[in-house]
Amino acid sequence: MNHLMTYSPSLSPDLVIPHSGEMRTVIDWNHWRKRRAFLLAQDSEIPHYLVLPEVHLVLERAKDLETHFLTNTLWHTGARISEALALTKESFHLDGVRNSMVALATAKQRERGRPSSKAKAKAKPKRYVPVVNPAYLDEVERYLATRKPNKEEPVFTMSRQAFDNRLKAIQDELQLPVASLSAHTFRHSFAVSALFQGRTLKTVQDWLGHRNIADTEIYARVLSGETHHLMYGMIF
Repeated sequence: MNHLMTYSPSLSPDLVIPHSGEMRTVIDWNHWRKRRAFLLAQDSEIPHYLVLPEVHLVLERAKDLETHFLTNTLWHTGARISEALALTKESFHLDGVRNSMVALATAKQRERGRPSSKAKAKAKPKRYVPVVNPAYLDEVERYLATRKPNKEEPVFTMSRQAFDNRLKAIQDELQLPVASLSAHTFRHSFAVSALFQGRTLKTVQDWLGHRNIADTEIYARVLSGETHHLMYGMIF
C-alpha cells in the first residue's frame, strides 16, 4: 500500500488566510504531488524533491531522536549534509520565533583555482538561516539538553552513510517517489517548498548558500510551467 495516498488536501492553491497576524497562501500540496511526475519528465535537470506532506511522513517514520533531528534540520535550513554534520551547539542561536537562526559554515563557496595559503587559513564563510517553527525550536532545545554536546563538538554523531541507510529503510517503507531518498533530497525539497510559498529566488539563494543564482534558478523551473492561474479571468 502506498502510504502517500492517505494525504489528500482539497484547498485551493490561491486561497489566502490570516495566520498569526500575517497572510499565508494555503497550497494544494496534493496537486503539486501529482504534477511532479510530469514536471520531472519534461525537464531532467530538475532535482528530485518531496512536497511538504511527504517530508512530514518521513519525519513520522524517523523514530530515533538523532535521525529525526537531523532530518528536520535539513528540512528547515536547506543545509548540505556536510554542513549539517558540522553543526555544534554554538551554531544554534535561539531567541524565540522572531530572532532564532542556524549558522551554517558554507561548504562550497570556494575561490577558483589553487587556493592560497591565506585562503586556506580563512574560516569557511557562514550564512545564517532563520528558523521560526516553534515545534522545531522546541526540538533543538530538547535535543541539545538530551545529547549535552561539549563546546565545539558536533551535535550529530552518525556518519553520512549511516544516515543514508536509515533514510533507505524509511523509503522502502513509504515507497517514496524518488530514485533514492538521501540527505540532499531535503535540500531540494526545502528550496522547492520555499518557492511554492512565494519566497524570492534571491532569498532562497542566500538560504542555500549558492554563489551563482543559476544554481538556484533550477528550482524555479518547477513553477515555470504553472501559469493557469494567470489565465483565470481572461475574456475571450
